[in-house]
Amino acid sequence: DSGYLCEVPAGALISGWDIQGSLANLEKLNAEVDRQSKSLGPTIFVDNAILVLLKRMAEISRLIGLATLLIAIPLLAIAWMLASNLSSLLILNERRKLGLMRLRGVPGKLLGQSLLISIGLGGLIGGIIGLTLGTLIPLYVYEGGVLSWTTLSRVQGPLLMLLFLVVGLVLVLLISRKLIRYATTISPLEASRRVAVSELTQTRSGFGALEWLALLIGAYKIVGWIADYSLSSHLVAGEEDSAAWTQFVQAATMLDRALDFIALPLFVYGLVALLVAQRQLLNGLLSSVTYFVGGKLRTLSLKHMSLKPHRISSFLLIVGLMASVSLYPSIASKSFEDKALRGATVQVGSELHVSISPTDLVSAEQLEQGLGGQVQAIRAVLKERLAAFQNPAVASIEYIFEAILPGFFFPGYGLSGVPLYLIDDPQRYLKNTIFEEKLGVTGKFSEGITELKGQTIAASPPVAAFWNLSAGEPVLLGADLSKKPVLVPASGIVGFLPGMPPRSISDRQSYVSARIDYLNYLSNTDAYLAGTMDNPRMANLKVLIPRILLLVRVKPDGDAQAIVKSLSQTLKSRPLEVRELKRELKKVGGDMFIFLALENMRIYLIGGVLLALIAILAIALTNYLEDRRTLGLLRVRGVSPVLLFRFFASSLL
Repeated sequence: DSGYLCEVPAGALISGWDIQGSLANLEKLNAEVDRQSKSLGPTIFVDNAILVLLKRMAEISRLIGLATLLIAIPLLAIAWMLASNLSSLLILNERRKLGLMRLRGVPGKLLGQSLLISIGLGGLIGGIIGLTLGTLIPLYVYEGGVLSWTTLSRVQGPLLMLLFLVVGLVLVLLISRKLIRYATTISPLEASRRVAVSELTQTRSGFGALEWLALLIGAYKIVGWIADYSLSSHLVAGEEDSAAWTQFVQAATMLDRALDFIALPLFVYGLVALLVAQRQLLNGLLSSVTYFVGGKLRTLSLKHMSLKPHRISSFLLIVGLMASVSLYPSIASKSFEDKALRGATVQVGSELHVSISPTDLVSAEQLEQGLGGQVQAIRAVLKERLAAFQNPAVASIEYIFEAILPGFFFPGYGLSGVPLYLIDDPQRYLKNTIFEEKLGVTGKFSEGITELKGQTIAASPPVAAFWNLSAGEPVLLGADLSKKPVLVPASGIVGFLPGMPPRSISDRQSYVSARIDYLNYLSNTDAYLAGTMDNPRMANLKVLIPRILLLVRVKPDGDAQAIVKSLSQTLKSRPLEVRELKRELKKVGGDMFIFLALENMRIYLIGGVLLALIAILAIALTNYLEDRRTLGLLRVRGVSPVLLFRFFASSLL
């Protein structure tokens, strides 16, 4: 065989700001190269690693977009609530001026028009500034210079930016409708009062069906996180079920996962709304705060706050929600990292994973036998040398033989390359390997591995789907030494076999999926079979065993490098590959999807903190503007600045 390397003008075809366009360019080029190479010979294969990488990046881009939308929903909801409450309080602060204008003969229609124009212009100008800064600053930081209009249009389409601006403006106008109606209908007598009755009704906080629903959903998800329970996991769609039920199960699963992103803000919103609705409880909390903070003015401070409980309620609700949103990305990122670490742990299968060549244990002539003969020869020598291995830091050593099936067809593998993993003793494998029961597709993982004792084989989901395998269905593995077909019945479907070696770059996406969410198992391109070494139905199968996989369970304080060195000396074999679980776990954070998702989490963490600070300052300043007459009167009466600060700080705390 011979291979050729072709260099392509990457700068003209690939742009980091246009993944879809770059992918289209490479697909077109790859198809043309493949077409011309096929004319030279039917066995020529074109491998384009950059094309595979771009496909993965395009998939990641879609997933990141979905995750970004789910993460942004709580922030958007809280921003809506902040704008609504803040606008209400600002209008209430100006009610005396509005009443005086109505008294002087200014029509309510003219007041409403001026307010609508002011609010609309503010929303339009703020939206333009936000879109401009939010687009130019990150691109300038990433590119390190001035960007062309072509690059800008690739990153954020003009029509999409216009849509964002229109949506923001519509939301602002919707929020302002209620305020404008209040401003144009308030009477001069009502506006002149120190505490207006309409002010209480305008900003009254209730606890209705929406708040109950938010509290119950949030509580359900939080309890589910603690107890590792999910309602969607009990909904299973089988082959005999209708298409409608299957779609319902898929929709329920997607909804359950989407709730993971918004459960904490929902719970906090429902809980705080419940506290705000209970005025007696709220007054009790306020009295306890003013007792320690208010000083000599504690009684006056409590009476002053009791006259305007709606302002305290709005402040409490917004600040509580902002705090939850600020904390949420860090909590979610830890959960995300935990899933990734669990997936990486299952992938390696042990603290130490060592691959060796069977030619270091037996002669080449012994590898020319059928599968049974090869297994007996290799296993006898391996057991003898492992028995001589002594290391106090090693708890156990499990081994898997990897065989290559030359006659088993699967798309992408041709007629050579589909691996068959052989387990010596299923019970011992389950005891000495790190696994999770959810790795089994048709049932529990341990049950699927135990069934291999019945002289059956397990298949990966892609193989089972391609060959339409079911329990008891015979699988043609290939031919034996006499060129007779070898048929072995299938048992279960195993989504992932802990201890499998890493494959080529084209299968990198498989392990990304497994690390991100261990329930996703492998991608739909990874093909393999699993069986036992002593299966008599495969004894004469014509295969080649290229690797032996050793799963070494190491005690907590064990030195991995020393163990590998000692193991190599005892086995008299140089390792083909060594994978240490600690190193694999460190690599998780460098994975493309995980890195981008966590960076997105951090961006929203910064946004949540800034939004929280803005909310606290804005509401506090609005309340201060309303109370400045009271504060000025207290200063005239001889109250010191320290006592005045404690009087005002009671409502903040």
